[in-house]
Amino acid sequence: MLTTATTRVAIAAAVLVTASAASAGAAVPEGNLLQNPGAEDGLGAPPGWTATGSFTALAYGEPGTLGTDRRPSDGGANFFAGGYGDEIERGSQTIDLSSAAEEIDSCHVTANAAGLFGGLESQADTAGADLSFLGADGGVIDVFQLGYPTVADRGGVSALLPFTKTGRVPVGTRSIRYTVTAQRAEGGYNDGYADNLSLTLAESDPPGSSGPAPVPASGQSIVVEVVRGTATLRYRIRIHLPPGSCISPEEVQAILSAIAVSLRSRPVIDATKGEVKLTAAKDASGATQTGRFSGGVFEVAQKSARNPLTELVLKGGSFAACKRANRAAAPRRVVRQLFGRAHGRFRTRGRNSSATIRGTQWLIKETCAGTLTISRQGTVVVQDLVKHKTVTLHSGERYLARPAG
Repeated sequence: MLTTATTRVAIAAAVLVTASAASAGAAVPEGNLLQNPGAEDGLGAPPGWTATGSFTALAYGEPGTLGTDRRPSDGGANFFAGGYGDEIERGSQTIDLSSAAEEIDSCHVTANAAGLFGGLESQADTAGADLSFLGADGGVIDVFQLGYPTVADRGGVSALLPFTKTGRVPVGTRSIRYTVTAQRAEGGYNDGYADNLSLTLAESDPPGSSGPAPVPASGQSIVVEVVRGTATLRYRIRIHLPPGSCISPEEVQAILSAIAVSLRSRPVIDATKGEVKLTAAKDASGATQTGRFSGGVFEVAQKSARNPLTELVLKGGSFAACKRANRAAAPRRVVRQLFGRAHGRFRTRGRNSSATIRGTQWLIKETCAGTLTISRQGTVVVQDLVKHKTVTLHSGERYLARPAG
């Protein structure tokens, strides 16, 4: 599984598992798996690549492109460019990994991608690579991206910059589609450039306790840890994993300590019979914030990397009983709830209101009567989503946001 901004796999690292040795007779292919990775096999349409439009191979020193003074020491004679054509031009290769299926599905394979990507002078044209991990049916399991430098990254000059990424190959992968994309932002020529591309695989141990503690990434992942309950209780703390995870849900329930969970997977955590600690990025600089949550089921999301407000959306339960007028207890019936203690930028969200905290303890309940927010300690800012108004609660205060109608 890849620890990148675009990964959709839930488990990123640090699960208490005893790593087993790689199977004998491993069939993991060796060396650079890309053909013609440096555009050295000829100018024009690059051999070995399935190209769209004008994706091409150029020689360093070609007028109006990269001069020979910008050629890397190991750059050879040629490089890739978008050429005269559309705003987006691509070249791709698909690498068959079916011979390594056993090693991949036992989480023993790591992918390493690298390349030089850049553009021309002050133009905003750029290039990068996308690795799509495909299942046996050709469906995309995960996507992995590198490159796409900005003009500022290049300092406003013609240049190729190095990029590298490493991550575990998702379970179920049977091929990798490596796509180079050149993006034209201005001018008549697509000056998105690339060179020295590589994709290699390596055998490695599956995620284990010997690795570093997981850390959250702003807008990308949070760290989830069970902090209260017995071993039996930990079995009942359920994290729903998408396809491709190197750890099964049963293993997570049995041995979960702390894991980094991808936010792209919209993770759902069931803490109805325990308590989980969430560690989330507070900003893009690496600062973190923590909160403890219990008594309910919730989905976790962050708005963006620049604005990493951590939102917990209540899930589960049924509101069917609320429609039965003959049940006198229906208005007081608790359909779902969540208790939180947190410091930092956390928000819980129900059907009729959301509650943003400022270092406090609070409870949110979904009943047939509406969404009830109770401040146990500190300040809670409630946004009534029906009446479109904001209410500030202090210790001991509560607010009921009623449904429309």
